[in-house]
Amino acid sequence: MRRFLSAVLLCVVALTFTFVDTGFCRREGNLYHQLKRMRVVKVYVEDITDSSEEAKVDAVDLKQELSDALRNRKTVNFEVVDNKKIADIIIVCDVLQYFWKEEDPLDMIMSSVTAVYDMLTVENYAFMEVVFTVINAKKGRKMWSKRMRIDLTKKQMSEADSILLINDRAVKVFLKDCVSKAKAGRRL
Repeated sequence: MRRFLSAVLLCVVALTFTFVDTGFCRREGNLYHQLKRMRVVKVYVEDITDSSEEAKVDAVDLKQELSDALRNRKTVNFEVVDNKKIADIIIVCDVLQYFWKEEDPLDMIMSSVTAVYDMLTVENYAFMEVVFTVINAKKGRKMWSKRMRIDLTKKQMSEADSILLINDRAVKVFLKDCVSKAKAGRRL
């Protein structure tokens, strides 16, 4: 009996590791396949909230960047609407942290050569931590949510320029993670 149980356990473990991508270890996907089925996805973008201590982020620009990017999306047909009641999904965004530095931090520590290069290269640095949440407007349930840490380095970038540039980057990262076909993975 002991040998039989050991053999069954060994088979279960072997099968689990053989089919990992369809098992419990599979990473959660994004909303691409779910939204692609809809002919038009009506989306309402909430006003962006800035919970950071300094409140320097241009929330109006971030909302406009997000709305424009959704309208220009080719893989999923988004229609940005002004009324929550007719929307299919609601996008909520909260900026948790933002800062700008004249000199970027030492972050390329893959080897001694890259660390020395990073020490000698002086660039301006911007960082934003933001939470994007997508809510099903009809059911009021959260469909997708992710906390993102976005950083940006550039040779010459004022603090005012960095806000606009990091807003653009945050929107691109959100769209890539939330509705990109490449990040969607296999359908189950």
